[in-house]
Amino acid sequence: MIELIDLTKEYPGSSQVAVDKLNLTIEKGETIALLGPSGCGKTSTLNMIVGLEKPSRGDILVNGQSIVAIPAEKRGIGLVFQDYAVFTSMTVAGNLAFGLVIKKTPKKEIQAVVNETAEFLGLTAKLNVKARYLSGSELQRVAIGRTLATKPSILLLDEPLSNLEPEARLAMRQELRRLRQELGLTIVYVTHDQVEALSLADRLAIMSYGRLIQVEKTAVMLEKPQKIQVAQFLGDPPMNVFSGFFHLEGGPAFRVGAVDFRLPLASAPAGVKVGSANYYYLGVRPEDLSFTTQDKALFTGQVTGLESRGYDCVVNLSQKDLEIKALAIDPIPDWDETAYLSAPKDKFFVFDGSGELLTMGL
Repeated sequence: MIELIDLTKEYPGSSQVAVDKLNLTIEKGETIALLGPSGCGKTSTLNMIVGLEKPSRGDILVNGQSIVAIPAEKRGIGLVFQDYAVFTSMTVAGNLAFGLVIKKTPKKEIQAVVNETAEFLGLTAKLNVKARYLSGSELQRVAIGRTLATKPSILLLDEPLSNLEPEARLAMRQELRRLRQELGLTIVYVTHDQVEALSLADRLAIMSYGRLIQVEKTAVMLEKPQKIQVAQFLGDPPMNVFSGFFHLEGGPAFRVGAVDFRLPLASAPAGVKVGSANYYYLGVRPEDLSFTTQDKALFTGQVTGLESRGYDCVVNLSQKDLEIKALAIDPIPDWDETAYLSAPKDKFFVFDGSGELLTMGL
């Protein structure tokens, strides 16, 4: 088990705290993904766990023992980088053996571990091939194998698949799931790729500006974002979120600038205060919006963008300065066409003025 306690990292000359009082517990055998935009503190957190960087404050416990003062090479933690860091002039066998040679492991033991690791990762036929002749997915397997050969109890992965082509990335995701199941490793996975995080992790830990803003099981995170930053980060495309206020002029509505969202309600939503002095955020996911007729519309807009994704199309609708995204399958509206949108009332999210989830559904 890994426990991060008020973990903080500040870099000299920077006004932004890289990691700000992060508290997180990762259970033994769990895979957790640190997810967030570039610069949010994911990699700094990983580097502190492995020992490449020292925390400014706070503590890191592994099975109840602090490891902050323990050198990186003695922590029993493996790290796989984004850029593979494979020695291209060495053979696959040489790369797999590298960490064991550094530790002065007996040669017979090295050979046994190299053979075992190569077989497990499907690299046996490549043992005598120099790394420079390998494909991207093979290089990534070598990088992971070199780390696994040292028998770490914890495996840290820093954007390990970002350099791979889509087909190779899918294959490596399957490989990582197999590793996790068969070896029972505790894995901390840093990525900005939501698909990878959702497919590999038991839980997601969303970071923003150095802070941990929500930790939740992957199956729950999309359905119930607790903060507006999570709602606006997750999803493809992410949730539409608008700031404004609720009013009752001509029926319940949410006003954004000079534009009204007509709400499928008989009165104001429960728990909110009506009037321009009370600002909220209203969110609805593109996939929950449907194209409808004018008499049933919550929002009316002109089609100002179409992005085909093969299986569906992202449609941009604009009214005055307001833009909203919806997904269309068939039929797909035309450019400059006037279109009408509706959504079930249970698909709306209301966040308070500070960005905290107030209610799901209207």
